[in-house]
Amino acid sequence: MKKSLSELRDFAVDKKGENETVYAYYFLRRLSPFFTWIFLRLGVSANMVTVLGLLLAVAGSMMFYSTSLVYWVAGWAMYQLYYILDCSDGEIAVLTDSTSDFGGFLDKISHPITNSLIIYVSAFGAYRMTGSVPLLAFSASGGILFTLLSLLGKYGADEAHSGGYSPSDKNIIRKAIDTGKHLVTSPGGITHPLVGFLVLDAVTGGSWRIFYPAAASLAATLLVLKRFRGIKGDMS
Repeated sequence: MKKSLSELRDFAVDKKGENETVYAYYFLRRLSPFFTWIFLRLGVSANMVTVLGLLLAVAGSMMFYSTSLVYWVAGWAMYQLYYILDCSDGEIAVLTDSTSDFGGFLDKISHPITNSLIIYVSAFGAYRMTGSVPLLAFSASGGILFTLLSLLGKYGADEAHSGGYSPSDKNIIRKAIDTGKHLVTSPGGITHPLVGFLVLDAVTGGSWRIFYPAAASLAATLLVLKRFRGIKGDMS
C-alpha cells in the first residue's frame, strides 16, 4: 500500500489505542510512521516486524549483563526501538489488512517476555558490580512479579471481555489486572525509571544503575499489595 509519510503520521496518531500511555502517543507514535513507511515499501509483513522487535528487545536485555554504562545505554536505546516497532507492526497489519491470530499471539507474549527479561538480566548485571547475593535475589524477584503481573494482565483482559460475568465481577477483574496491563506491559513502562538511573550514574560515576532492578522489584511489590487491597475492598 502506497501512502505518503504525512498520511502515515496522521494514521499513526488517529490509531491511538485505548488507555495508551502519554509516552507511547507523543513519542513512539511520532516515530513509528518512519519505520512503517520503510517496511511497507520493502514488503515486510507485520509479523516479521513483530519478530524483529522481539529479537531486538532480547538482544537489548543482554546488554544489561555488562558492568559498562555504555552497554546499559545501548540496551535502553534498543528497547526504545523495540517499542517503536511494536507500534509499527500494528500499523502495518491494519494498513495491509493482514491481522491474524498468530500476530495477535506474538504481540500478546512479547511484552511479558521482554519486560521481565530486562529485570532478570539487569539483576545479574547489578550482582556483577556489587557481588551482593541479597541484591540479586531481591532484584530477580521483581522479574518474577512483573512476569505474573504481565500474564495476569493479558489473561484478565480477555476474561473481562468474555461472557458469563456480572458487571460487578467484570469490574473486579479489570481492577485486578489494570496495574499489570497499563503500567507494566504498556510500551515504555518498564524502562521509564531506568533513564533517571542512567543519567545519575553518568553524572556521578557512582554506578547508580545497580539500583534499577531493586527499584523495579520494590515497585512491583507495592503495586501487587496495592492491587490486592483494592480487590479485597471490592469483594467485601
